[in-house]
Amino acid sequence: MRAPLIGLVCLLTGASTSLAQPATGHAITNPDWARRPTAEDVSHHYPRLAAWLSLEGRATISCMVEVSGRLADCKVADEAPAGLGFGAAARDMSVHFEMRPKTLAGVPVTGGTVRIPIRFTLPAVDPHTPPPRASEARLAPARRLVKARGVDAFAIQRLETGVRRLEFTGGDAMPRATREAGVDALKAALAARRAEVAEAYANAYALVLTEEELAVLAAYAEGPTARAFAGGGPARDMLPLILASALQSLRTHAREGYCADAPCMTPADLASAWRPEKPTRRGKPRLTDPQWIGAPSLAQLRSARPQGATILNLPGAVRMGCRLTADGGLESCQVEEEHPAGAGFGEKALGLAGRYRLHPFQVRMLGAGDEVLVRLGFPEDEVPEPFEPPLPRSPETLELARRLITAFDAKAQLEAAMASYKPTAEVESAHERMVAAALIEALPATVTAVETAVAGVFATFFTETQLREAIRHQESAVGQAEIARREALNEALAQAWTDVGVRINADARAAFCAERACGPSPEPAKIRSDAAPAPRTPSP
Repeated sequence: MRAPLIGLVCLLTGASTSLAQPATGHAITNPDWARRPTAEDVSHHYPRLAAWLSLEGRATISCMVEVSGRLADCKVADEAPAGLGFGAAARDMSVHFEMRPKTLAGVPVTGGTVRIPIRFTLPAVDPHTPPPRASEARLAPARRLVKARGVDAFAIQRLETGVRRLEFTGGDAMPRATREAGVDALKAALAARRAEVAEAYANAYALVLTEEELAVLAAYAEGPTARAFAGGGPARDMLPLILASALQSLRTHAREGYCADAPCMTPADLASAWRPEKPTRRGKPRLTDPQWIGAPSLAQLRSARPQGATILNLPGAVRMGCRLTADGGLESCQVEEEHPAGAGFGEKALGLAGRYRLHPFQVRMLGAGDEVLVRLGFPEDEVPEPFEPPLPRSPETLELARRLITAFDAKAQLEAAMASYKPTAEVESAHERMVAAALIEALPATVTAVETAVAGVFATFFTETQLREAIRHQESAVGQAEIARREALNEALAQAWTDVGVRINADARAAFCAERACGPSPEPAKIRSDAAPAPRTPSP
């Protein structure tokens, strides 16, 4: 998951033209890249603490180039700032590079060494302009409303949870003292600005709603019915379960629709990929029963699936032939079969070839350059049992709950949760377009299921009296006014969060960099708006 403090759109620069001469070995100064990391790859590998502190960096890696054009034995030549993980991130990205193999008289030859400078950059942002200040007459009831609803506390809790996760990330690439200093700086900055979050949220409400509307909303929010719904109890805990179950159902139905129109892997395909083979190929030795001491794990195989297959939870299988290296690794791999065809599993299999290592006993039996048969199965995710809401108190409470959740925009909730599933312009193909179409087609039935489940939960944990009072408020002029201005209100709340977030970010960066070299500070990065929850629809 991306760092919740800021949105990252990181760029790779200089990888194809700014190549320095390596100290030893045959140097490639003008590599012909067949594949390079995308901006999404760089974003995925961006050191998390640096992202939270809005710190940019650079690193240079020096790698051997295999006959196949892939990189091996990559080492960090330099990095800056030191100790934040930029060097390790650049080294980890080496799997995304591939050169077009060099040939001599038509025969592939070892490609020598290459140095690759990589710059990790943050997205350029417009200069931040604080929101205007509302009148004190509006701010007074708005402060009551924010306090009663607790939206500021929820936003702070989400951010605190994200910061706590940083304490357990960083790995060997970052000294423990550095990680602790960054986490401490973020905690101190957040603690110092807590009161400003509540005031910024109050100002957001006051900019969108009138003084009279705010007073009515505050009075209702302070009452027992609103407190019961705000507290939520078991009902609140079940809503994320409903959404997670709905997303799984959406994937399942979309997969059924997709497989009705496109080829999906069958048992016969799997059997074909794993069929036995004689230990020769075109008269040459070929190892058909390799014993691996290193191979991708099931989790790595699942996560390596093409985007469309991951979205729809599609399995795949690949059969490929590779050349053995002297140390038991693989090179010059070629896909011989891919199931289902055209879904991208073959390319992903080639990207995993570097994770294989043959048992030393078999390495001694063969020789460098001999062929090895590799079979890869990309398993689907384990599907949890669907969420089953409890039985409602009565048919009357269920009917009231159905009427109440008209303001619960299940479609918007699902579309927001699906945002990371949608194919990006960089990778969109006919396959990805079919995946997107299958998701869209499956959405209406999933929305209905979500609304039914939410109504069932409300009808179980809230009384008929509470539901009727909530409906009266929701259907009142003030309740309808808030619903009608939800989009403007969410935008104002996002701006409020950004306003305080810029200061939290700057405070934490200044404290962290006071004792260490961080390089030039970029423009303050905006805190992602989805880190700050809207009052009724917290971000997933």
